[in-house]
Amino acid sequence: MKSLWRCCVWVILISALTQVASAKIDINTASAAELESLPRIGPGLAQTIVDYREQHGPFRSIEEIKNVPRIGDKIYSEIKDLITAGGTGSKSSPKKEPMVNASAEDADTMKPIQKIAEVPPTPVPTVSIDEVTAAFANEPTIQEVQDAAIRFAEVDPQRFASWRSGVRNRALLPDTFQVSVGHDTDDDTDYSKSKTISLSGNTVTVGPDDETWGHDTDDDWDYELRMKWNLQDYVFNPDMLRVSAETQDQVEFRQSVLTDVTKLFFDRKRLKAEMILDPRVDVPTQIKRQLRLEEITASLDSMTGGFFSDEIRKRTAPVE
Repeated sequence: MKSLWRCCVWVILISALTQVASAKIDINTASAAELESLPRIGPGLAQTIVDYREQHGPFRSIEEIKNVPRIGDKIYSEIKDLITAGGTGSKSSPKKEPMVNASAEDADTMKPIQKIAEVPPTPVPTVSIDEVTAAFANEPTIQEVQDAAIRFAEVDPQRFASWRSGVRNRALLPDTFQVSVGHDTDDDTDYSKSKTISLSGNTVTVGPDDETWGHDTDDDWDYELRMKWNLQDYVFNPDMLRVSAETQDQVEFRQSVLTDVTKLFFDRKRLKAEMILDPRVDVPTQIKRQLRLEEITASLDSMTGGFFSDEIRKRTAPVE
């Protein structure tokens, strides 16, 4: 009796599990209307899933649904227990009817197609790290690109140091610098007469008179040079505050330039490595990759004054 009861329980559990599994929506065969029954999946997103599936082929696992635009980890966490990737094609795809009663002529016609179908798919070539690294051998390093960007943006730290040095050294120059020149061309005639009176005891003596004539014909040049320093400016110059503020702005701008050019450099490197490691993609994806590569290269040239592409051309030019 107990054995029979256990068998019944197992049959019920297996039936329940089968019903749960069958209730899951197959993302490889479900229509847009069926996908709308999932949480957080509206009509627009459901159609996007169908379009993505038709363009890229069936999903190999349920996790691949996160490759669909607008489906992130949050939506995936809510639908992962409700979906499966068991099917390999769309429900809307018509089924091909098998050929029956084919004539000998039809069989001969199908032989080339059968031979092509029997050819195994070409495996994706294995690329080593050295081969990927070799693809960047003729390109500038990140340090060279950063230096070129700093030179082009004129935010070299040496420039900031020269500003401060210039302000300090200007304090050694005088505040006032004055030169005076005088020229005296007077023609004078001088006459003086004096009378001498002297007392000696009770005696008063008058004379003798003193009479002087003089004639002065001047032709004199006078030079005067005056300079004034304020050495306090050498210790603290108000212009130093302005230079410090300008330097701070330039330092922030320099950091922004380095951040942007570094991101572009490694975005380009990752994209190029992806093109080497995964070359077997459809034509639209190839075009998107190539356009993105050209866009990043143009951005690097705009930030380095053309240095990036010029350097690649120099290093790949044939040696004469």
